[in-house]
Amino acid sequence: MKRQRLDWKADVLPVAKEIVESYDTAVTLRQLFYRLVSLKEGERGRIPNSHSMYCALAHNTAQARYEGRFPDLIDQGRKITVPACWDSPRDAVEAVRDRYRRDRTEGQPYQIFLGTEKTGMVNLLSNWFADMGLPIIALSGQCSKPYVDKITRRVRADGRPAVLLYAGDHDPTGWSILQNFVDRTGCWMNHELPQWDTSTMPEHLGRKRGHARAWSVIPNFDRYRKYRVALTPEQCIEYDLARNAAKAKDPNLNNFLANFEHTLTDDEVDDGLGVQVEVDALEPPLLRQLYTDAIDKYWDADAYADALAQEESDIDALEQVLNKIGEPA
Repeated sequence: MKRQRLDWKADVLPVAKEIVESYDTAVTLRQLFYRLVSLKEGERGRIPNSHSMYCALAHNTAQARYEGRFPDLIDQGRKITVPACWDSPRDAVEAVRDRYRRDRTEGQPYQIFLGTEKTGMVNLLSNWFADMGLPIIALSGQCSKPYVDKITRRVRADGRPAVLLYAGDHDPTGWSILQNFVDRTGCWMNHELPQWDTSTMPEHLGRKRGHARAWSVIPNFDRYRKYRVALTPEQCIEYDLARNAAKAKDPNLNNFLANFEHTLTDDEVDDGLGVQVEVDALEPPLLRQLYTDAIDKYWDADAYADALAQEESDIDALEQVLNKIGEPA
């Protein structure tokens, strides 16, 4: 059956514009793409998940921006770098006062790291949780040794038990990135979770007994779940997120199939490709709530209030310095 031609101007772009404007922060093209892909079948604005559609979305949104009909998207590859400078010593002290903040995690029992697979998600996390002073790390694929070493040095220097709260794709590479990072850093002290009860999965999902393939299971794989804020197999089902086949040449495919066979449909197992679900498909308010719920398990509200009170006292001290400098001539 011939696929119906998309009407970008009448259908896709108006919905895409609504999605972009629903965010509190700027949005990447990738985030927008997977929000459109995840719309229900037949819903206005839905597009197929393919490279050609991604390119078409880039072209059509760019053209609409040139015509003033579409909001800007994030361009993470380019920025203007300007050295800091001031007109007077007073201006410099005022700048310090306006930007001053203490380590707002002081007094907390844990050092909490917010992790994400996607660089494009850093802007969202910063907008939501910057007031708490939590460090944010984007893995952006398998991490380099210098990056791993930098993180482990920071954890050791702090001394408090470290917690990783991570969001990534539910697909072979997404889980491999997390497993590799956790194994190489070896410094996280997240609370243990109950053993995964796979019998709670819906009836159309479950282990395919007698399947011809022999897959090797990652030893103790269940322990990597405790770092995952999103995505989990349960969330993919609960929130009805778009499911696509994983890449056939993904080197992590066999391990993924072995560990998640009981969360897949018959077709996803029989075709040997498993599933790929993008974390970008989650609506921002839901993702924010998932992170917030995870943070609350480790966060001390009283210690946070004390840190803010000390910060206010420090700002008052800077005001006194400004009063001594006086107004510029």
